[in-house]
Amino acid sequence: MSLCGKCTANRRSSFSAILHSASRVQQDDPLGPLFCLVTLKLSKVMHSPLNAWYLYDGTLGSPAGTVMHDLATVETLCREIRSELSLSECKCFVFGRCVADQEQTTAAIQTARPEMTFPSRVELSLLGAPLLSDGVPLAIDTKTTTLSLMSSRLSIL
Repeated sequence: MSLCGKCTANRRSSFSAILHSASRVQQDDPLGPLFCLVTLKLSKVMHSPLNAWYLYDGTLGSPAGTVMHDLATVETLCREIRSELSLSECKCFVFGRCVADQEQTTAAIQTARPEMTFPSRVELSLLGAPLLSDGVPLAIDTKTTTLSLMSSRLSIL
């Protein structure tokens, strides 16, 4: 199960007002490095053997029960720092066993967490790289389109 979520932080300014962040921590955000400390803490308390983090994105892989437990831990820790996990940006993909077991597990997770999205085998990726060979053509098409757009804008410079 891959969880690629964001925490929308409530930040206190020097004026003691609450500033509600409208998007994820951005590259030039002065609080970005501090948020990485939060995700470092999160990564240390997860039980899933696949436990990879990059800035604000975490990927967890384990039996479904362990990943769901880790997800609940993330939600609890986010609440403790007055943030929230955006479940609509969390992605889940069920691997292993037979197709019937995968469908049953997927249905159970969808019932428990209806906001989560379930990418297809073609869409499944980690940090922009396809995780299954089914996704390679889509990834190449996407990168080719992006490169074409960028090269078409070079003349503007």
